[in-house]
This record gives sequence, structure tokens and C-alpha cells, in this order.
Amino acid sequence: RGDGEGLRGQRPRPREGHRGTPERRRVPAGARDGDRHVDRAVTLVGTGGKADGVAGTYEGDVLVGRPVTITGAGRETTELRGTSIAVTVAQQVTMEHLTVPAPKTCILQRKGSHLRITDCTIRGAAEDGIGYEPSPETILEMRDCTVTQTGDGVDLESTQGLIVNSTFIANRDDGLDYDGDACVTCIGCRFADNGDDGIEIRIATHTQAV
Repeated sequence: RGDGEGLRGQRPRPREGHRGTPERRRVPAGARDGDRHVDRAVTLVGTGGKADGVAGTYEGDVLVGRPVTITGAGRETTELRGTSIAVTVAQQVTMEHLTVPAPKTCILQRKGSHLRITDCTIRGAAEDGIGYEPSPETILEMRDCTVTQTGDGVDLESTQGLIVNSTFIANRDDGLDYDGDACVTCIGCRFADNGDDGIEIRIATHTQAV
């Protein structure tokens, strides 16, 4: 409800090996007591579970160190607003229906992580919209997203992945920056008004289709 009611488990956590429904935790954006702790929900939810955010703004940086899904009520109404790096992805993580603004980097993928991100807006970072600790084992799957007002929209350093139907607009440097041995396919994307290049390629090995 967004009324400060605290975190609520919607379903019990399945026991080890139980083929039940993954645990879900609802994260309110309560104005009365400032209980806007996405990181707390991520900590409490079981592996493979889901943290649901209602409409509102969630302040603070989040480290996601287990396989979870973070879902907003819509990117027009749900923000994960970081103070430095909004979301650090260290495992297999799904993000959907959110806006992620941050002063430094919106999302940082650590080595070997796997990010699936759908229907999100990434904006306002001084450095990268999505940045990386370089590793060929790191995977990005992006669909139907907008990346705007960042340095490099997505700085693909030795990354594998797929980017589909996404928009890179009004970034100060490049929309997509291919570095190292990045191997990322880009399909049906739009690039406009980026300060340097829509797509910059500085590598010997890459896979790309536009």
C-alpha cells in the first residue's frame, strides 16, 4: 500500500529441494516512517524469490548477492535512487518495471554476474548507466529499456549478452561502448543525441546485429 506497513512476506519460503512457489516480499514506499529498504527485502527473500516494490522512491544503494527478482510497479512510478552506485549485481538478478537513477553509476555488474533487465529506465549517472568489472563470464540481457543522461549508456567491457528494442538517448559520451573482447548482440535499438557515438567499437572480437 505504500503506507509504511513494513516488509511483508507474501508466501512462505520453500524448503530446500521443494518445488514450490518462490518467496515474495513486498516493499512499501511508506512516507510515515521512511521504510523504503529494498536491500532489506533482498536480504530476507529466499534464493530465487521476488522483491516487489510498490509505487514510490526507494533511497540508498543496493548490493544483490543472491539470485532474486526486483520488480517495480512501473518505471513511471517506482524509483531505486542510489547515493553512489544504485544497484550492484553480484549474482543472477532480474530487474523489471523500474527507474534507476544514481549520481555515479546506476548499475554495476560484478565479474561472473548475470543481469536480466526489462522495461526499465536508467538515467542520470556521471559515469556509466551500466558498468562492469571486466569478465567474459558476465552476461547482460536487456529488453525494452531506456538509458539516458549518463556518461556511457552501457560500457560493455569483456561482456557477453543481448540488447533488444532499447533506446540510448542524450548520453554525454556513447550510447553503447564496446571494449575488450565484448561479445554482445544489439537488435532493434534506437540511438539519438549522444555526445560522442551511438555505438563505439574499440575491440577486435565482437558480435553485433542492428
